[in-house]
Amino acid sequence: MVGQPAVHPQGGGLNFPIALCLFSYMDAVGYFFTGKLFDTSGNIWKYMEETFGEDFSKFKKFGPEITNVFRNGLSHEYFAKHSAISRGMYEVIFFDEKEILVLDADRLSDIFIKSIYKFNQYVLKNRKDVYEKIIKIGERNEKQFKLMTSNFQK
Repeated sequence: MVGQPAVHPQGGGLNFPIALCLFSYMDAVGYFFTGKLFDTSGNIWKYMEETFGEDFSKFKKFGPEITNVFRNGLSHEYFAKHSAISRGMYEVIFFDEKEILVLDADRLSDIFIKSIYKFNQYVLKNRKDVYEKIIKIGERNEKQFKLMTSNFQK
């Protein structure tokens, strides 16, 4: 998706799915930093804090509520809440001339791709902890699977 050009420089062309995918990835792997399966905002914010390096300061001034505005808005309402998502801008997150908060999907993708190296370093340093968390996810998923399929066995 990211390699696909935007329809025009300020929007359209996969901007929503790119942003939603990136926030979903950060939620999933952020769990390895927080240990909390159901803390979407906390997982995303901690992932950004731990892996974005200098780029984290660009988000820090807006606070963790940006996960509610962008990730939750896209997931539950199919739109960012009172904000916008662009493609091809120079800044990753900013207020436009109408004071609307704008997130650029391409810049977020660039930052996320760079962050993967730091996440990989974390995994290598904390293999045992990461392994235990993966087992925890597997056990939880197995319980849910059994619960969901128990109705079919009756």
